[in-house]
Amino acid sequence: MKIIRISSNDIIFEDDNYIAIDKQIGWDMSQSLDKNKTNLFCAVKSFLKQRDRLTHDPYLSLHHKLAVKSSGVIIFGKTKLANNLLTELFNNQKVIIKQKQLHTYFLSFFDTITNKLIAIESLHESVKTEYKTDETDEKLYYIFNKPYNVLCQFTKQHESETALCDFDLPKKIYPVGRLDKDSEGLLLLTNDGKTINKIANADNDKEKTYLVQVDGLPDKSKIAQLRAGVTIKGGYKTKPCKAAILDQVDLPDRVPPIRTRKSIPTCWLKITITEGKNRQIRQMTAAVGHPTLRLIRVAIGKIRLPDDLAIGTFRQIDEKEVSF
Repeated sequence: MKIIRISSNDIIFEDDNYIAIDKQIGWDMSQSLDKNKTNLFCAVKSFLKQRDRLTHDPYLSLHHKLAVKSSGVIIFGKTKLANNLLTELFNNQKVIIKQKQLHTYFLSFFDTITNKLIAIESLHESVKTEYKTDETDEKLYYIFNKPYNVLCQFTKQHESETALCDFDLPKKIYPVGRLDKDSEGLLLLTNDGKTINKIANADNDKEKTYLVQVDGLPDKSKIAQLRAGVTIKGGYKTKPCKAAILDQVDLPDRVPPIRTRKSIPTCWLKITITEGKNRQIRQMTAAVGHPTLRLIRVAIGKIRLPDDLAIGTFRQIDEKEVSF
């Protein structure tokens, strides 16, 4: 077992809230009582304490591990706020991790503390943080009607889970943006790196439209609050949006069905936002006293979810239909 000594050369990302290390093969991540067999967690703590000349152990949290014989990106939280966010992101599988055999070469997530996408690549792989494609490849665009309880990624941590890999989608295409596991509807997939990066850029103010079934019947004042912007988790106030009550919605029932209460009616809203904070729509409706029961994305920019596209099926679309 190697004794781990961290240097500045091992750090591949650091800001006020996070530090990422490029783990080497042979570095142990499990706790050990043997002082001669250091683990990566303690080694990073020791490095930070010495580098920053601290008189106390620095705060550090760890949410994912790699085996001793594996290498690649490991991220630590340096603050309690970062710890809470990483806990939520890893639990909800909101962190994108890419691997080749025993090497984790890329990790990314949206940091709601700074409202930025954090994308970290290993120093040992020539993988860019932006999605790039071979210019000779044909650009492919697909829309997928994502069912409830499906992970918006092609990899699974447990066989019991359902993910995009279970739907015979074409190879070498990637989801543009994400839908929560418990959300449904329109998902765009492509191998066009420019389109992926354009939509991933939070500054582009892309409209995304959702049909939202909520608990109770919101009045005009609640709709006005949604339109003006409400304060959600972390003290963030959402941007003004479009919101309206729908008289009727003709949709197939969800499988499994939503939980309803006989004494409290439900209502459908149509909400269009230009941002995409973590579980934003759900937090917005909860903030005005009407928790979301069902959430379906029906449009991304000018791309619409066709009425005849059955749940769990996909369709190729033309590049001309992808306009942002």
